[in-house]
Amino acid sequence: MPSLSESSARSSQLSAVSDEYTVDVELSSSPANSIPCSPANPRQKRSFLLSYPTETIAQQFCIIEQHYLCAVQWHELIGVQWKDSAAKDGHDKCNEVLAQIERFNIMCQWVATEVVTSDTVEERTCIVEKLIRIAMRCYQHRNYSTLLQILLGLQSSNVSRLSRTWERVGVQEKRTFEELKEFTSPCKNWGNIRSAMRKASEDYRHLMWSNPEREDCKMVGEACIPFFGLFLSDLTYNSEQPSYLPPPSDGLPALINFHKHHITASVIKRLLSFQTLSRRYPFRPDVTVFPKCLFLRYAEEADIRELSLKCE
Repeated sequence: MPSLSESSARSSQLSAVSDEYTVDVELSSSPANSIPCSPANPRQKRSFLLSYPTETIAQQFCIIEQHYLCAVQWHELIGVQWKDSAAKDGHDKCNEVLAQIERFNIMCQWVATEVVTSDTVEERTCIVEKLIRIAMRCYQHRNYSTLLQILLGLQSSNVSRLSRTWERVGVQEKRTFEELKEFTSPCKNWGNIRSAMRKASEDYRHLMWSNPEREDCKMVGEACIPFFGLFLSDLTYNSEQPSYLPPPSDGLPALINFHKHHITASVIKRLLSFQTLSRRYPFRPDVTVFPKCLFLRYAEEADIRELSLKCE
């Protein structure tokens, strides 16, 4: 029987403070208990996405992604230790990197789950349109992590196959979706996202919003959350380069490949700069929406497939 699980998350405190209250959530390092759901009636209530403003939801995802990004320590990225996460020693040395990877995968599954657990084609259409609008807000806020998570979830086979649902999606949302798909294309080694991230880093003081007097947008144009996977990809590729070079002549010791270490240092330095940029969001947690965006209910891949087939 398909089940919905609440997302697991990093083992620490996630604290977000506003002027009126503090959201202080204890995060568990192990998945919460699964919540059974029937394929015929997989969800007992309406998706929370349809109950709150798009901007509010997008802001909560910015806060959450900022926390996950800033939790990563530079030494976790040395030696691509996350690739040895099966070993206890490797897992202990890169907990926060693994938490980033887990959150990214959970978000993709959650997007698909939100769509396929909807009871009617009308509700599925509304959820797809809402997710596209949230993705667009994340693009405007330069939160490329959540943007990519939503786009990958919507492009998964279990969602893209729902032709009746996509036929009902509005013209504007379809146009936006196509534009965002092009922006997040992996072509040319994720060239569009890399270019946007580079611009965010170089153009530190640029303001995206036309009305800087708005209290919630004063610093948004300066903030940015990168696609974390690009750093891991670059570090993995670099780790495959030789650590030593052949000696210039016989009888001499091998030469240290300083270029390899320089690349590693450059990638980590870029990540640290984005940690600083991500802290410039002026957003505050919403006491109701924030926990819903943090603890996501998602189904496993096989269950998503089964629910998708029952939808259409």
